[in-house]
Amino acid sequence: MRVLAISGLGTKKFSASWKIIFFASAVTVMGGSALGLYSMIGTLASPFDIIIFSYLLLFGAVMMILDMPVRLDPTLRSTFFNLFFEVEACLHRLSRIRILPLHPHLFSHSEMLNNSHQYSHPRLSEYRVIIYKACLFLTRFIGRGVFYLFLGCMVCGNLWDNNSLPFLGFIIFGFLSAVGVCAIYYGVRLTKKLDTVRKALLNRGGPTPSICPPQGMPIAKFGELALKIQGIAFTNEELGYIANALSQSIHADDVITQAEFEFWLKNPTPVLI
Repeated sequence: MRVLAISGLGTKKFSASWKIIFFASAVTVMGGSALGLYSMIGTLASPFDIIIFSYLLLFGAVMMILDMPVRLDPTLRSTFFNLFFEVEACLHRLSRIRILPLHPHLFSHSEMLNNSHQYSHPRLSEYRVIIYKACLFLTRFIGRGVFYLFLGCMVCGNLWDNNSLPFLGFIIFGFLSAVGVCAIYYGVRLTKKLDTVRKALLNRGGPTPSICPPQGMPIAKFGELALKIQGIAFTNEELGYIANALSQSIHADDVITQAEFEFWLKNPTPVLI
């Protein structure tokens, strides 16, 4: 297990597009859960629904911690906040025509958010280490995809059952479901590519030290090896996911140890990305 987020590595491992999508998905879960809780203020008619929304809010916070960018470069910052302002404008228009009864106060702090683009809480890495230890499946594309499908169904179902913003619930469900399906597809495709390289290395034969030296193999060298052996080219982004999946301990470098490489090579079960 490799903590991608330590020392800003999370920004390097994920491309801007996936980083924004995952972070926006987590914020969407938290927003839907918070609106559900807000709609139930002052009533105890459904205490179990309050508990469910509280858990969904917690799950959204966990996912947001995993994908919160430690530092945003200007291009990523511009893309993220342009997306945020477009969503905000859409919600504001729906509120004005009374499809979504949202309070105008929700739209009054955009510039403050735009100026607070540095996320460098001193305990952020510590929280991520805890999540990586307790919820390893959330660090995989397939795991995130399945989890976002679950969260989308739960948020939509509870907003619909409580008659609190059911229209918004369907929008949230559609967005999270699309993210979940795409993440699962991407993870399965990358898993198959990695397993093809593993089988090609096994067919080639030879001792492990002849392929991976005792000091380990940098992930860039692994990419060159895959291209040479099987003709499969991995992007830098994909190599980051592979390094994270093959790692068996917490370390923030880009080196696959010899023990990790040998375990992956001889294990018949494909490593899920």
